[in-house]
Amino acid sequence: MNKLKVAISGINIEFKSSRHGRFIRQLKGKYCSFLTNCACQYVFLLSTENLLKKKNNSFKLETGKSTNCLKIARSDFISELNLKKNTGLINIEDNVKSFDSFLRILYTFLLLERKGFLIHASGVKFMNTGLIFPGRSYSGKTTTAGLLPRGLILSDEIVGIRMVNKHKFGVSSTPFWGDLEEGLTNKKTNIFLPLNAVFFLKKSKKTEFSPFLPSQTLKHLLQNILFFSKDPVLIQKLLETATLFSKSVKAYKMKFHLHKYLWKKISKKAYESLD
Repeated sequence: MNKLKVAISGINIEFKSSRHGRFIRQLKGKYCSFLTNCACQYVFLLSTENLLKKKNNSFKLETGKSTNCLKIARSDFISELNLKKNTGLINIEDNVKSFDSFLRILYTFLLLERKGFLIHASGVKFMNTGLIFPGRSYSGKTTTAGLLPRGLILSDEIVGIRMVNKHKFGVSSTPFWGDLEEGLTNKKTNIFLPLNAVFFLKKSKKTEFSPFLPSQTLKHLLQNILFFSKDPVLIQKLLETATLFSKSVKAYKMKFHLHKYLWKKISKKAYESLD
């Protein structure tokens, strides 16, 4: 049996197949820093049978209360997960990019069940805590992450957030990277850190930090969370989690321009935010 066990943000998933050894090996290479030998909370049987191609690349994510089933479907994959038994099936194109997209969608749901989410943000390690810099494309996520040695970067594109107790959240590295990924497959780190502070990025001619109220944090946070469902129950659960997060963290609007003292200014503000 060919097996792939991945661990992201404390959630372990096993994919296994009696065939498709080459594809599993490709995936192991892609996620080599996020492999685990530990027991997995979820197990999928994987196949790469021919899928009926749709004309577009839209997808749907559905949950069924009566059937306790999570369904995720797109033109290049279709999956079902039994939420009682935590076992599922995934039929997907023999394509690493397709699998990466599926994994991102799946983790948005699994993290939400644990009062967490994936967010468009770069993340870095600072004094055994995590800092995140949310923003959409070209906002400066890669710029801020690139100021540090690669071993201190959680991701320059997407990080995981998860509640660790009633008033504390943590941030995890992910295998979902942007421009800095090239050449880093074997150098990524799989870590989970207590979250220190959130810096919402805005390019400017000068660097300054303005503290956010929880309402401001929530507004900007929702603009950057990855979320794919139209299910009102899941939407409400996300809003509750995002609201709790916004009330629990220290957040700032960070106007910045790139200069040699930028990280020094960020680290000074991050040090002030330490509990």
